[in-house]
Amino acid sequence: LFPATVHTNIIRRINVIWKWHITIKQAAEKWEVTPRRIQKLCVDGRIDGAMKFGRDWAIPAGAAKPEDKRVTIGEYRNWRKKSVE
Repeated sequence: LFPATVHTNIIRRINVIWKWHITIKQAAEKWEVTPRRIQKLCVDGRIDGAMKFGRDWAIPAGAAKPEDKRVTIGEYRNWRKKSVE
C-alpha cells in the first residue's frame, strides 16, 4: 500500500515515540495497579501525553500517576439510613 520510503519513515517515527514512552503493562508494574486500570485512565484522558496507536497506548515515561478520585473517607456510607428530622 505504501511506498517503501513512506513505510520506513512511519516505522522510524514509531520507534522514536517508543523510545520515550512505556506500555500499559510497564506503567501498571511501575504504579502497582492493573493493566486494565491504566487502560481506563488512558481512555478517560487522565494520563497526560498518552497516545493511542491502533490498539496500543504509549504513555510518557515520566508521566505521574493520576490521583485516585475514589471516595475512601466514608462520606457516603450509610447515606440511605439518615434519620428524618
